[in-house]
Amino acid sequence: MHEEAKIPTYSFHKYNLARDYLRAARLLSCSANPPNLPLASLYTHSLELAFKCFLTLEGCSKNYIRKKISHDISKAMNRSKELGLVVNSEMEELVSLLSPLHQERCFNYFERSLLTLPDPQQCIALIEHFLKTIEPRTDEQTAKALRGEPAI
Repeated sequence: MHEEAKIPTYSFHKYNLARDYLRAARLLSCSANPPNLPLASLYTHSLELAFKCFLTLEGCSKNYIRKKISHDISKAMNRSKELGLVVNSEMEELVSLLSPLHQERCFNYFERSLLTLPDPQQCIALIEHFLKTIEPRTDEQTAKALRGEPAI
């Protein structure tokens, strides 16, 4: 798993992207008649990036994530749990619903009527809470990198 040097800014980059995708989802969800599939794509991608951020904070390399996790949010969550992340039942349910849809790119190609999606506000709130739990660690790793200290 640790076959390449850890890059603390990688976790910071993943965190910022996750936050940006979630912010875009929040903005879109507040519009009149938001399009469901693009909205789901935004918050699901935010969730994927948040788990990848956590994994890098726990020492997983970019190569490990690319080869072993890829775009499988369920794998990312399960590995995160193995590394100590506490995941509540709501997040477990959300991941079990979204992961296969995300892997199959259903938000890009499926008919809207064929998918049953969870409440976007609930999804956004869960992902926002997750991001808040990892934010302090991301900030700490970035500060160490800026001081030239080892990440872990």
